[in-house]
Amino acid sequence: MKSRDERIRVPYRKILYFEARERRLCLRMAGEELTFTGTLEKLLEILPPEFRRVHRSFVVNADNIQRVALSQNLVYLRGDVAVPLSRSYKKEVREYDA
Repeated sequence: MKSRDERIRVPYRKILYFEARERRLCLRMAGEELTFTGTLEKLLEILPPEFRRVHRSFVVNADNIQRVALSQNLVYLRGDVAVPLSRSYKKEVREYDA
């Protein structure tokens, strides 16, 4: 991950999700959040396949999914962190989770 004045390396296994928020990307790990510029589309081009889009604003590390609550439209990640699951990505998440 690059910012204006520094470059940070984060192991994929530590990443819970990325969120697009206010024209910036937020990288969420357990107990820590980093922000940087970019788009989810560009990010998905360089991330490994275990990173899945679950919402227009969220990309999760599928290796950290603990459960998917389809009726609640939520994906629960390690540490009991919940992110929204949109209807348009439900089928893909259901297939990946199977």
